[in-house]
Amino acid sequence: MERAEDDAIDRGFSEFGAAFAAYLERHRSCRGVVLTDDDGFPIDYARRCAGISALDVQILGATVERALAPLREVVRVRGLGPPTLCAVAERGVLLTSPLAVDTTLAAIHGAGVDDGALAALTADFEALAERVLGLLRA
Repeated sequence: MERAEDDAIDRGFSEFGAAFAAYLERHRSCRGVVLTDDDGFPIDYARRCAGISALDVQILGATVERALAPLREVVRVRGLGPPTLCAVAERGVLLTSPLAVDTTLAAIHGAGVDDGALAALTADFEALAERVLGLLRA
């Protein structure tokens, strides 16, 4: 039987963290979601406490932001909407989007996400990205 603390979610501290926590609640495979600024600093995050440490989810955000900074600039120059990038590996799935307002959103999922669930997961991540953009513009 799973203990309650194994499923505990650190909800962050803002509207972003609340939106990320709702995403975690919908997707048990998700370990954490983080929003970083263009310097790689975390704006807010939510995490499944048993799945990833607070420091690791912040490091994830900084690492992904640095890697996607050039792509975000191409998106900005060409006037495109934010793309969603998906990396699938044996140990899990990384979904990320370099948002148009100099921020990067990333979600890390554990192993076991099958191909059938990946499309729905990606669609929900894209909806989360739109929600984040709305909050950033408000």
